[in-house]
This record gives sequence, structure tokens and C-alpha cells, in this order.
Amino acid sequence: MKAESLAAIPLYPELRNCPAPSAPRILEIFTSVQRHRLMRGDDVVQVFEPQLTPLQLKVLDLLHVPAVAYASVAAL
Repeated sequence: MKAESLAAIPLYPELRNCPAPSAPRILEIFTSVQRHRLMRGDDVVQVFEPQLTPLQLKVLDLLHVPAVAYASVAAL
């Protein structure tokens, strides 16, 4: 956050700013991220990718985690 000149990031409920995020607080914003697979027998018909929020994308960026980590592997 310091490298990005951010004094706080809106991680608290109601998107209140958090000046010193803890790991549980950061992980909490990702609890709703889900991927679903529509199956027909043993075959994957369609994959519904998670839609990350701007806040989730910003946190991933701050952590230097590429957002593609939340994309399906092509070999499903």
C-alpha cells in the first residue's frame, strides 16, 4: 500500500477504509468468489468464471497476484 501511496483500502463492512489490513480481513473479501461447472454426465458443458470486483482486483494487484489465478485452466 505504501508503494502505491495508499493510506487505507476499503476492506471493512460498508467499504469503510482499513489503514492496516490483516490477513483475515483480506481473505474475507474473497469468500464469495466461486466457479461453477455445468456438467452433462462426465463432460463439462460450460464453466462460469468468477467475476472479481474492482476491490478484489486492487487487492490482488497490491499483493502481486495475477488475476488470471482466478481463471480456469484450459484443460478442464
